[in-house]
Amino acid sequence: MTTRAERAAQSKARLLARREALDRQLAHDEGVIRSEARKANDKRRYLVGKLVEEAGLFAWSDAQLAEVMQALAPFAPLPNAPLRLAQVLIRAPLAQWLQEAAEVAAEVQALIDGKVTVVVVDDEGRPLTRHDDDPAQGGKRL
Repeated sequence: MTTRAERAAQSKARLLARREALDRQLAHDEGVIRSEARKANDKRRYLVGKLVEEAGLFAWSDAQLAEVMQALAPFAPLPNAPLRLAQVLIRAPLAQWLQEAAEVAAEVQALIDGKVTVVVVDDEGRPLTRHDDDPAQGGKRL
């Protein structure tokens, strides 16, 4: 018959063995998780590199690419980051286009208000007649 102290020592030994087994299993599982994360990151790096190559950015220097990445970095934590980046990228060209369109519209309105006749010419500067854009009349399509 074992004493109470011996039973406590045996119980302690079993618990320590169980703890060591759980620690080994935990270390193994964490290793598997790290390995899978590493594979996913490698796949992502390959994909991003492929996109950079297909976009023709391999012609840029490493320093230029680093500058682009630094410029993009502030967008990373934002919600809807790709959409926000697209808004920033098109804002200036869109504003410029809208300004030019407004100027052209104002010029056209001024011509209409001044009852000015607009003559459309071909590539050689010859005025186009009514039938110049009608292929049935021997003209060419605009």
